Amino acid sequence: MIGIAITTFNRRAMFEATLRRILALAPADAPIVVVDDGSTEPVAVPERVTLYRFDSNQGIAAAKNKCLELLCETRANDFFLFDDDTWPTAPGWWLPYVESDQPHLMYQFASSPGHWAIEEVGGDPHHRAFDKPRGCMLYVRRGVLRVVGGLHTAFGKHGAEHGNWSDRIFAAGLTRWPYADVRAPALHCRDQDEAGISSVDYREHQQWRNVDASALAVYAPFRRPIPVLVPRRADHGERDALWRHVRQLYWDAMPGFTVVEGAHEEGPFNRSAAVNAAAAAAGDWELSVIADSDSWVGRLQLRDAIALARRTGRMVAAFDQVCELAAPTTRRLLEERALSLEDGWATEKVRTEQQDPTTVQSTMLVVPRRVWDAVGGFDEGFIGWGCEDNAFWRSVELIAGAPLRVPGPAWHLWHSPGRPASRHEPHYVGNLRRWGRYAAARTPEDIAWIRDRVPA
Repeated sequence: MIGIAITTFNRRAMFEATLRRILALAPADAPIVVVDDGSTEPVAVPERVTLYRFDSNQGIAAAKNKCLELLCETRANDFFLFDDDTWPTAPGWWLPYVESDQPHLMYQFASSPGHWAIEEVGGDPHHRAFDKPRGCMLYVRRGVLRVVGGLHTAFGKHGAEHGNWSDRIFAAGLTRWPYADVRAPALHCRDQDEAGISSVDYREHQQWRNVDASALAVYAPFRRPIPVLVPRRADHGERDALWRHVRQLYWDAMPGFTVVEGAHEEGPFNRSAAVNAAAAAAGDWELSVIADSDSWVGRLQLRDAIALARRTGRMVAAFDQVCELAAPTTRRLLEERALSLEDGWATEKVRTEQQDPTTVQSTMLVVPRRVWDAVGGFDEGFIGWGCEDNAFWRSVELIAGAPLRVPGPAWHLWHSPGRPASRHEPHYVGNLRRWGRYAAARTPEDIAWIRDRVPA
């Protein structure tokens, strides 16, 4: 799968024309993201496209890095970073890049009325190498980012960031030439034919001339990690062992995430308070994952859920069923330090939305910040075990739009039951009563009344 990204700044008509051309010739399953770098008049995109907008102009390096961050949250392996004045001209335009043995290439053209001339200096039957770079379409494979990261922002808003990225990729031994393209690219850039169309005032962006590129690190961070909010209370036993297992083999093995544990130490465990504490400790996040400490989902499922949340602005459950593993299966996974299941490994129970929606409204949720802020986090009026996740789901449904799901299982490790010994336990009865009010709510005002007026 390929992923396509477009950056734009204050060239709305040009961007809209480019987007139409890209949509017409892109594979149907290709994720497409747009980064609006603080345009005075914000751009709009169709539902298929994920849009990210900076509040103010950040510059080329920051905008391209955001493209890389968003594409890394998809299943794509081959990334194409377009300027808003460059587009494909024929079906299958991406194939020569994907089939190349070079993991980084760029669209090159020899002369231009508005840019420097470049000269061909080498190549092979499938590639042409040049003495200088152009940045209007950059191709890169996902694996390159693990070595060199993204573009350095030290150069300021414009100038030298593209070439430096290609230089670092070449210096790392990943490419045979720093600035190369395929032999017959099916692309076009308006800079080939026109002068004076740039959205950048070069006279105001000369910071790059004062940067010593040799002093810059080989790796340039290109994304903020997504916080994983994990509500828990240490038990120095079974639950802690499950969490160590999931954290080490799942979360610590995936780049791009940072675990933030939320604790609640006094009195009966208040999961709502623990989630809220983790959200506050995570700081200024754009998107978070609320995850149980004893469960996980497939990595591609989580990527799909994150991409869907980005594109729609909705909360997304990264699963549509919960598979509760049997005790022997759980013990074997812990003993073998594994998360992958083999045929015949026992599942105790499978919970689905069709059976009872309220039993699959927790486990792993992807939550955009606008949804979290609109709802106001979890209701800490739920004390002890039960119903707080259902109340949060209902609040999101009424205030921020119905949550979405991606298909696939969430795997839940077996542990001793956490329910109260008696269904008549006062806190549990109070939680059920409080949830009943949420279930009966029909408007955002109903939710606000429960949270503001109904005591725990």
